[in-house]
Amino acid sequence: MEEQKRDELCEWLKEIEAFETTPWTALPELELYMDQVITLINRGLDPLLADTDRTVTPSMINNYVKAEVLPRPLKKRYNREHLTLLSLICMLKSELSLQEIRDLFAVLTAEYPIETLYTDYCDSQIGYLKEAVSRVGDPTALSDSEKARLATELALEANAKRLIAAKLVASIAPEEDKDKKKKE
Repeated sequence: MEEQKRDELCEWLKEIEAFETTPWTALPELELYMDQVITLINRGLDPLLADTDRTVTPSMINNYVKAEVLPRPLKKRYNREHLTLLSLICMLKSELSLQEIRDLFAVLTAEYPIETLYTDYCDSQIGYLKEAVSRVGDPTALSDSEKARLATELALEANAKRLIAAKLVASIAPEEDKDKKKKE
């Protein structure tokens, strides 16, 4: 059992180290229907979403549209902008609320072309993944206590960054959003 867990961890770390996001030029130029979007997103983010409940479903996409985090599809079809924002939502939703993500998108999409946002997001995601994998190094050389210590450090670091990210988003949120949070 222990050997199997170790092998699974090693294999997953190799997969993450080799992970590449889909380049902008490889995103479909044609508009897609929801089932095609779900397949594309889940396949593209598979190593990052594996063993979690974070795979994309139709109800999730509908909720993102309803919450105005994702633009409404045109004639039930989704374009590159939808794919970009949906990919970002998948990566951000464990760290930020949908309201915070909506506030981020409002500022970012007003300031930057969607292709730039996508490329920057991909570059950042790959960089952070590679950095985290390099911190683990060879997991077979780590004792359980060393793994536990590193896991704790990484979780605390993620928490600190999440807290700061949330404060930064709060500082750019529209006033009506700030007023809503005070009432809650």
